[in-house]
Amino acid sequence: MTTPARRRRILAVLLAPLALAACGTSEDASGDAPLVPAAAPDGWTSHAMGPVDLSAPGEWEEFATEPGEAADEAYALRAQGEGPGTGVHTSVTSERRRDAEAAIANLKDVGSAGVEARDVEEAVLSWPGAENAGWIGYEATVRIGADDVDMRYEYLVIDLEDSSQAIVAVVAPAEDFDESGAHDVLASVTVG
Repeated sequence: MTTPARRRRILAVLLAPLALAACGTSEDASGDAPLVPAAAPDGWTSHAMGPVDLSAPGEWEEFATEPGEAADEAYALRAQGEGPGTGVHTSVTSERRRDAEAAIANLKDVGSAGVEARDVEEAVLSWPGAENAGWIGYEATVRIGADDVDMRYEYLVIDLEDSSQAIVAVVAPAEDFDESGAHDVLASVTVG
């Protein structure tokens, strides 16, 4: 049985690429975007995460997280249960250091160097309320305890008109990613 403390450590390991990034081919925003804004499924709970709001399954719970060196605020939710972590992490920077496209390039570099990201896809997006937005998704095999687990990571980077930036990351085991709701959590992000 996995204890709450162990689940927090597992999710922290899985979200490490986001923390590192805070210190494929680009798609046209008018093309078939891999992520489009969408209403949350019925029964999901809304959460304010700094300048953005998102919705997650009702059983996902908040947990304390640190913003890292380059961010000012951080928020996180995780799915309850056994096994590798499924969750969402939002980092907010009040004065962005790079635009969304450059942040996506940085996330790609960090994912490649940190967890040997594969099947990398990225896109420039149009997002309501955002000055600029971008998305990146990839898979990586990470060591969790004694097991190697294939995980899927997706990030939405939103540049806001006040020069702030929010990076929303979701992660879940690759084989369960679609069923986990993680992609739908990302699609539910709205500018608050």
